[in-house]
Amino acid sequence: FDQGGETASSYRPLRISIKAKGLRSSSDDDPDRAARLSFLTDTILPQASTFWSSALRVFPASDGITVRDNECFRLAGGEDHHDDTDIVVVVVEETSYCEEGVVGDAGGGARSG
Repeated sequence: FDQGGETASSYRPLRISIKAKGLRSSSDDDPDRAARLSFLTDTILPQASTFWSSALRVFPASDGITVRDNECFRLAGGEDHHDDTDIVVVVVEETSYCEEGVVGDAGGGARSG
């Protein structure tokens, strides 16, 4: 099919970047907690990423994605840029930063045509 200059061949597997750095540092004092977080970050999240990358095809983000600070998480320097990515999943456990009702914040790169 052809829609607005895009064809079925324009779509590529979804490229997912997972940002979960803060989880590991929060588990230093509890070995059981460290094991659970390790299982989450080393097994669950990568397998979920692999599954969705193979299941979904998208028109690729051409400029990558910049994740900025928001109500739910803080980033060194206020932002973090991810090249070759169509979606960034930021995993946080500290919910006291979040305003009630905030589930996520999305901002994407411009689509070039």
